[in-house]
Amino acid sequence: MEIIPHTNIDFNRWDALVASDELTPYDYSYYLNAVSEKWYVYADPEYTKGFAFSTASRLGVENVTIAPFVRAHRFYGNWTSEEISAAFREIKKRFRGCIFQSDRQIGNKVRSYQIAEEISLSSHAKRNIQKAGKNNLIIRNSEKIEPAFRILAAELEQKIAGFNKDQQTILFNLLIELNKNKKLIIKEIVKENKVIGGLFFFKGKARDLYIKGGADEEGKKSGGMYFAMYQQIQETLEAGKVFDFDGSEVPGVKRFNHYFGSTDHNYYQVSWDNNPVWYKTIRKLYLKLKK
Repeated sequence: MEIIPHTNIDFNRWDALVASDELTPYDYSYYLNAVSEKWYVYADPEYTKGFAFSTASRLGVENVTIAPFVRAHRFYGNWTSEEISAAFREIKKRFRGCIFQSDRQIGNKVRSYQIAEEISLSSHAKRNIQKAGKNNLIIRNSEKIEPAFRILAAELEQKIAGFNKDQQTILFNLLIELNKNKKLIIKEIVKENKVIGGLFFFKGKARDLYIKGGADEEGKKSGGMYFAMYQQIQETLEAGKVFDFDGSEVPGVKRFNHYFGSTDHNYYQVSWDNNPVWYKTIRKLYLKLKK
């Protein structure tokens, strides 16, 4: 087993390993190439087992981190707890700081995401879906990223601190890569032939995953987000798959996901910070000034 930088990875063999046990898109090479500054796999030479992780460099210090638009990584192949511990000992020798998340029960910090295996609409969701119908909204599939993305980017820039032009570029490039690999679903929210919102999803083997979505004021007030999400969940479940909301600990987002009858599932975090004092001091000051 060895740590392999993305520049030396055999993408075909790595992606074949990911595809053999696909749950989410986060570990595919095209996904990580789009969202990561650098990424690595810890794998055997034959690519029969392994896992991926991203890194970011600040002030000349490279640390393991969670890349944008990644929830968690999976361990592919057969792994014992002892082998996972040994892998992190090797990673710890090379990287002085780490935040790593996985759906496997490692570490102590627990977070949750939401999935739907059946639809059970709350009264609030029903009202919004009915409102969308009364306002003559239409949900249509599209192959064009730009119309819905323009609305999404404008909304996220207002709502999310830190969602800047760099984040927009990363997300846009990710959507392009998913589209190239025929893994992107685009649901446009349309009124009178005008796009007023849209949602983006990863089309997986056993589950479809919500990536991001947004609508303008008219689209939100008219129930467009509920209507589009409901249609995609229906299509996913009718195809015999599970719908993955990606999940959030933000109360409003989590509540929205639960409106469709989703249930919480856990993922876990391993972290350490053995960075030099000067780095921690500058980093702490930077984060304070950023607020």
